[in-house]
Amino acid sequence: MAGEVIGPVLQARGLNAHQGREHVLRGVDLSIHQGGGIVLTGPSGAGKSTLLRALAGLVVPSGGDILFKGQQIEGRPANEIAKLGIGFVPKERRVFARMTAYENLEIGRRLGSKPSRSEWSFERVFHLFPVLAAQKDRFAGDMSPGEQRLLILARTLLGNPEVVLLDEPAEGIAEEDLLELVRILDRIRGEGVALLLAERQLRVGRTVCDRACLLENGKITQQDVIVDADESESEDMGRSRKVAAATS
Repeated sequence: MAGEVIGPVLQARGLNAHQGREHVLRGVDLSIHQGGGIVLTGPSGAGKSTLLRALAGLVVPSGGDILFKGQQIEGRPANEIAKLGIGFVPKERRVFARMTAYENLEIGRRLGSKPSRSEWSFERVFHLFPVLAAQKDRFAGDMSPGEQRLLILARTLLGNPEVVLLDEPAEGIAEEDLLELVRILDRIRGEGVALLLAERQLRVGRTVCDRACLLENGKITQQDVIVDADESESEDMGRSRKVAAATS
């Protein structure tokens, strides 16, 4: 992680992207500051995953700009973008099944960026993820879906990102693992790491993020400040009484 960043740490300006002939992203403008948290919500097929993949270098934009700490990065290979300090946690649980949890984490450490302020060491990660510390010698393929999701997140942190992009992090995991995920994401933000979550529902995002963006038909149509995370409120951002209009 780096020192204080002036302006957005990650920004998309007029971002367009295609999947084949389909125009998926249509002029997306989005910015996130150091230590900020944004939950990106919207219906299935709205372009949430495509946006995250474009920011991570896995989809080449067909127009617009992506800036990391003011430097244009669109079109760069995904491995270069990761080394700059942008981590990506995909929806799919991509672990090396016949390698131990520790060996999976070691891959993240080797492929990551060089820290300029502080480092996500194994000791620090195991302190944050006690469930992984207890299973570091277990094959990743034998872990539960929730444990695998935590393993991928921990592996990403060992790359020392300044921004972490998470695609549907709560999907398919048990309630107990979900509560642990929320605790960890909240701690990560507290360390100054910016989080951008893509979620169809606001359940996790409204707990750990301070802004919500609604993506519809490839465009951000609404941006709100999350004021309260009361779970009794509606998960529909357009109707939620606990979300106030953004002032920035």
